[in-house]
Amino acid sequence: MKTSIQPRIARILWRHFLVRPPHFLLTQKLERDYNLGPLEKLELANCLEAAFHFDFYDQEVAEFRTLGSVVAAVRRHLRA
Repeated sequence: MKTSIQPRIARILWRHFLVRPPHFLLTQKLERDYNLGPLEKLELANCLEAAFHFDFYDQEVAEFRTLGSVVAAVRRHLRA
């Protein structure tokens, strides 16, 4: 059964980072809305790599700004 990417990422944010907004929207900013700094973004990347079985490039992680940018980065890797 194929699981959508966004709910899996939201589940990681919910469980690992205790992010609990009423809705996970693609336009929400990681720093402002989820309170994730640079180290937390790196940790998020590590969690995503383990969950989806691929590795991010450092530049990709540096470009994580919104939930949508994270979803797009995961999609790019899964298509490759």
